[in-house]
Amino acid sequence: MTAPAFTPLELETRPTVCTAAAAHYLHLRPQTLRVYACKECGPIRPIRINGRLHWSTQQIRALLGAAQPSREDKAANASGFKRASHTST
Repeated sequence: MTAPAFTPLELETRPTVCTAAAAHYLHLRPQTLRVYACKECGPIRPIRINGRLHWSTQQIRALLGAAQPSREDKAANASGFKRASHTST
């Protein structure tokens, strides 16, 4: 049996993700996130959509300290062009 393939967090465009994907990104077990939801504790709270738990992609990024890619970065990645990083010395 193969594990489900998840979109890398930096390329995720959906506003929310399912419990399995959130657990993958946060390096937790899905049941841990379900406990967070049930006890209303933990570093992140779910959104309930039609009785199912969904987790904010923006909150996951903030929790991990990952910045959301800008529109320019998304466009550059789509075209295969990488922006040069500028560093000052």
